Parts: sequence; C-alpha cells; structure tokens
Amino acid sequence: MYKELKAFPPPHEEAILWRYMTLEQFIDMLARKSLFFTKASQFRDDVHEGFIPEEMEGVFRELIQEHFPDDFTIEQINEIDNENKKYRRNVMCNCWHQNQEESMAMWEKYRYRDSGIAIKTTTRNLKKSLSDSRDVYIGKIKYLPLEDYKECYRRNFEEIQLRADWKCIYFPFFHKRKAFEYEHEVRIVIDNELHWGENGRIWRARLDVIPDRPPMSLPEIRSNIGVHVSVDVGTLIDEVIISPYTENWIPILIKDIVCKYGFEFDVRRSPYVTR
Repeated sequence: MYKELKAFPPPHEEAILWRYMTLEQFIDMLARKSLFFTKASQFRDDVHEGFIPEEMEGVFRELIQEHFPDDFTIEQINEIDNENKKYRRNVMCNCWHQNQEESMAMWEKYRYRDSGIAIKTTTRNLKKSLSDSRDVYIGKIKYLPLEDYKECYRRNFEEIQLRADWKCIYFPFFHKRKAFEYEHEVRIVIDNELHWGENGRIWRARLDVIPDRPPMSLPEIRSNIGVHVSVDVGTLIDEVIISPYTENWIPILIKDIVCKYGFEFDVRRSPYVTR
C-alpha cells in the first residue's frame, strides 16, 4: 500500500510513467503478476547511490541521542549505527521514467537485444495497483550537482529534519547526481524490516517507520538480488510499447503473449521506427 514521504512526493496523479524492460522481464511480470524490486546494493549506475556521505554518518546517531536520550544505551546506539551501514542491502527499489512521451534515450539505454518493451501507466494507476501486503514509498528522485554533492546532501537532510519527516532514513535512496537527470526517475521503495534487530525496530517504531502489517520475510527475498511484489497488472498497465529497434514479427508475438495471460492491453510498436 502506498504511503507518503513528505520530502519526496510522487508526481501528480495524471503524470505519465514508463518502465523499460526486456521481453523476458515483461513475460515474468505477466506470469507472476508482480513487479520486481532490486536491492539497492545491486545498483551500478551512480557510485553514490544509496550511500550516506562520510560527513553524514553521524547524523542518525545524533538524531537518536537528541530525540530519545533515555531510550538507548551507547551500545544499543552502536548496534543501530552498524545496521545503518548495511541498510543498502535491505532496501529494494523499482524504478520508473516520468515523461509525456517515450524517450529515445531510454530506448538506447535499455535496448536489450532489440526486443525492449516499455509499459505505460500513470501515478494514480501505479498506486492503485500496489498490493496491500507491503508498505511502499513512491517519490521523485532529486538530482544533486557533482561539485557540491555532499553539501547539497547535508542541506537537503537538514530541510527534511525541520519538517520533522522522520522517514528521512530513506533519504539516500531518493538522490542521484546531476549526470543522471535525463532519467527523470520516479522510484518505489520497500524495506526489509526484519534486518534491523530488536534495537533498530524499537528506534524505527519511535520514528513511525514500522508498518502496521506483517514484515517481509527473508525467504521471499532472492539472495543478493531482490523480491517480487504482487500488483494488479490489469490496473497498472495502460499500454505496452515495443522498441523501435525490434524486428517486425516481435509485436505479433507480444500481442499473443498478452492474450495468453488473459490481459487486453493496447500493444503497439514505437512510432519512432529506426529501420
């Protein structure tokens, strides 16, 4: 179920979102009726992504000491701090591209043996499609200049603190550097709550970031990769667009696949034909 992050709001309800993928990923989504969320530790584009700058490593420690001085010993705070450093392995993301039209830059990036696919939706339908079994956060990525990335990071973090938005623990997963701004990324984030340990769960409960639903169990998470999360695929997908680089027979095949799985999406080839 969608939950709001004040500091990283999603696009407006009618904003158009695209997810580019391989044919294999598309079939997997239809067969499982799910979206795949990748562990942040698997991201390779931006070396800063999901990491807290060194200058910020003490921020969470200070936050605990300032707001919960009587709740935790130094040893317990050390345990929470150690869990923060492993956080990147336990937060999982599903990424979308916001744009009115399809993007040739994204087709180039996700060309995948000339059989790429883009699914088209809106923010409203994305929210409606998500399963109630997981708390998910949807927000637009903020892009920070390389030359003052750490300083911008600090200022943004302080702004969130002033708003008393304690879900700022997800801050590292909603920032990238300016060089990646062409992605216009909108991200869905889920959290493996079980990794925190007792002290971490107590702290997160104080910050109101523990969901009122069963936590994700470790067997559901594919080792080192991520997890499938159920969605209403019929609600999610407005249209299926096939890469302009595909051979002419691919659209026919994809229409047959969609029909086989019982869906009735519009399927068409990109008008930006390159051949």
